[in-house]
Amino acid sequence: MTGHTPSVAMSVALDSAPEVVTATVTIDGLGPGYEATADAPRSHQDPPTEIEFELAVSRALLALEHRIMERIHERIDRSTDDV
Repeated sequence: MTGHTPSVAMSVALDSAPEVVTATVTIDGLGPGYEATADAPRSHQDPPTEIEFELAVSRALLALEHRIMERIHERIDRSTDDV
């Protein structure tokens, strides 16, 4: 990826079950693909409320951020070991 700007795509998939709303966030184009899934409890209203989806997406994005940061730290650690 050195020398050029990567083309990055992010997608969000939503699903609802009787007890939870689930969001899966995927980012492609930054080396290995990244994916994170998170749930939010359902309030048992039908259809699910907007806030339930927002909460699930927010949680999935936070989990994805942690995965990306872990990989960055691993790469930094490996690069300092090579010095």
